[in-house]
Amino acid sequence: MQSRRLLLNASIALLLAIPAFAPGVSGAQTAEERLQAQRERLRADREKQRAAQDKAKTSQAELQKDREQARKDRAELEAARKSGDPARVKAAEDKYKASRQETQASRKQAAADRERAQRGQRRVERDRERMRDTRERARRDDDRRGDRRYGDRRDDRREARREERREERGAAREDRGSKGKKDWAHSEKKGYGKRKREE
Repeated sequence: MQSRRLLLNASIALLLAIPAFAPGVSGAQTAEERLQAQRERLRADREKQRAAQDKAKTSQAELQKDREQARKDRAELEAARKSGDPARVKAAEDKYKASRQETQASRKQAAADRERAQRGQRRVERDRERMRDTRERARRDDDRRGDRRYGDRRDDRREARREERREERGAAREDRGSKGKKDWAHSEKKGYGKRKREE
């Protein structure tokens, strides 16, 4: 009776452990699933990085405008001092002081946005490295099994280049807006058929 109970418990434990090791069953993430999840994360991080980069460019442009305004206000202050008019000097000083404060605030904002964009770029690079590691582990597993599903190192490099091209094409689609592929290709003076063959 006791041995039968032990056998039953062992059978139940085995059944519970099977999903954790069986391929294609929830509980064990396959290499394809890991790559897909990492690819989606890379795409999301890439979009965030592009947004941060655009914001950094905008902040830098605002900083340049504020610097130019501060230079103009300083020139007005020097002209006011030469005139000897106290009221004009006081107004010019207040204006120049405000311009300097605006420039300092813009400088801090531009530095923060630039750092955020750089962090986003580093995050994207880590995502790419993580995907390369996943492909490399899958390739080594293939070697042990005698399977060539994930190819060799050259395939890894080709896949990495394909990933980068996919990202570039995605960014290009965002840049050209609602234009169709053919319209965009003709506007760029490049044949659509040629671009398609290159892809």
